[in-house]
Amino acid sequence: IYTLSLHDALPISSAGLACGGLLADAIGWRGTLIVAGIPGLIVGLLILATLRDPAAGKPAARPQVQLGTVLLGLFSRPAFVFLTLGISLLSFVNVGAMAFATSFYLRNHHADLVAIGQSFGIGPTAVIGVGMGLFGAMAGGAGTFFGGRIADRWGMRDVRAYALIPAIGSALTVFGYLLMFSVARGGLSLLLFVLPSFCANLWIGPGSAALQSLAGPGAKATVMALVLFVTSVLGLGLGPLTIGMISDHLTPALGSAHALKVAILLGVTVGFVSALCHWLASRRLGDDLASRLDNIPDGIEPAL
Repeated sequence: IYTLSLHDALPISSAGLACGGLLADAIGWRGTLIVAGIPGLIVGLLILATLRDPAAGKPAARPQVQLGTVLLGLFSRPAFVFLTLGISLLSFVNVGAMAFATSFYLRNHHADLVAIGQSFGIGPTAVIGVGMGLFGAMAGGAGTFFGGRIADRWGMRDVRAYALIPAIGSALTVFGYLLMFSVARGGLSLLLFVLPSFCANLWIGPGSAALQSLAGPGAKATVMALVLFVTSVLGLGLGPLTIGMISDHLTPALGSAHALKVAILLGVTVGFVSALCHWLASRRLGDDLASRLDNIPDGIEPAL
């Protein structure tokens, strides 16, 4: 559910950006954070009241594989290691940049945002939220769709496509962010968010399929949980922290506005390392899938 909110439910998450910006202007950021937690409570109560585990009390369909065995198998496959690192480093870029996007716009493009907001009767924070929400929803959803479609076609001829598409997307994401955070006009910068949003979501279909296939039967949930854990550490944990530390270090010399801009521009270049990891994964993906498929029991259909 958590990963859906980040990727596959882009219209919903982007609507949250738009509503968050409008609410922040209307009731302040503290009130907005309180309001943002209410839907989660409602959904949680609905799940507790309506969902039942259909497998509860039933014998397992297949013998349970020990966690240590699963982890040993996964980390023995270089393709899995490089895919996980590539996805996590791309999260570092996206989460780090987005954590400071509002501060960046308010420090560097405040006058432009005020002028745009006056045309619609909203404040600058609302302009940021609505702009990034709308453009993020459209471009992110398109990137997810086209990444999957391209993988279906290209992957039929070459299994490496399932890692090369994320590699290309990661590299293009860097260029998109560099352009977005470098232009002189705030409105144009918001519009350019379509570029990194589209490219950063190209990995979702092919990358998820590759991970699931490398995991094999009985380990698909474990592999996604493991990838989410590593992504949370590198992306949610280190992305904003690193960019924030660079910004603080540069502020005495450059001022808060320019220091944050430079910090973001430096931080997003980590996406090139993500692209490298995905490319390295592509070099081993075929062999690692072949070795895993050799051990699949009869009657189980592989994902790739």
